[in-house]
Amino acid sequence: MSRRKKGDLAEFQAWLMETRYIADSTASVYASTLRQVLASMGEDLSEAGVTASFKEMGMDHSRKAMNSRRSVWKHFCAFAATKGISVAQPRATPSSQSGPPEMPHDVRAALHFFARKGFFTVKQIPHLQWSMFQQDIPSVPALTLCDPYQRGQEAHIPRPHAEAMLEWSGAEIGDSTPLFPSKPGAPNAYPIPALRRELRFYRRSLALTSEPPPDEVDQAAMAEMAALLATREGDSVLDGPDKDFVPTRSTQDLHALLASNPGPTSLIPTYPQPTPPREQLPGEAGPNSGVGEEEE
Repeated sequence: MSRRKKGDLAEFQAWLMETRYIADSTASVYASTLRQVLASMGEDLSEAGVTASFKEMGMDHSRKAMNSRRSVWKHFCAFAATKGISVAQPRATPSSQSGPPEMPHDVRAALHFFARKGFFTVKQIPHLQWSMFQQDIPSVPALTLCDPYQRGQEAHIPRPHAEAMLEWSGAEIGDSTPLFPSKPGAPNAYPIPALRRELRFYRRSLALTSEPPPDEVDQAAMAEMAALLATREGDSVLDGPDKDFVPTRSTQDLHALLASNPGPTSLIPTYPQPTPPREQLPGEAGPNSGVGEEEE
């Protein structure tokens, strides 16, 4: 015997299908999720009360389940507004924000050093561990990291970068933990998309500040940002750490350049043209003079 469809949220399901173009089966799932949310709600339906209810639900459900509940609740708030009823939505809390926490500035500088110096790619950095460092010698200004991707190669990390990473990660040299954990003391590594995010934040912070950079890594990052901005505006930076930088041209620019009249700075290569033969003057003896000529 088939189960009879519940009709308590039939109007909400019809609104989802008509205004949000959601399938009937998906609307039924939304209604089922909304019933669970309403059952977990307290008596206080203000913004603070709804936020507290969602926070309490987050302790018993996964992040994926809570994202689904917030999405359904957002649709329910829009549906209630069509009835002239104002329903509060939960405020965003740190526990519901996606991704690991942001890095401090000095840790971002160390991350930028790893990525910019050509030691490792962003995809390789999460696999680096503190056990790959050689024994620390306090009198040496840099720590040596054995490259796990190239046999016999080493990367020398300045001591300020290594100390900032150690303090933030809560690890010690020799531990089998990642150099950049997802959060201080965590055994798993910082995700790759979040690493790219931190690099963007670091370079953006250098571009917005007017203070002089604290170290050579920050100077290199600021020079890189200046070169990037100048390239976007059609200029080039030739008097800095990136003085060998050559702006690239797109295929469309190249076709437009070839279609126009090339000037002295054209990209079209020029080759020496063969010298045309000189016209022989009358009476001038040539290599074939007298051959095949008729006597007068």
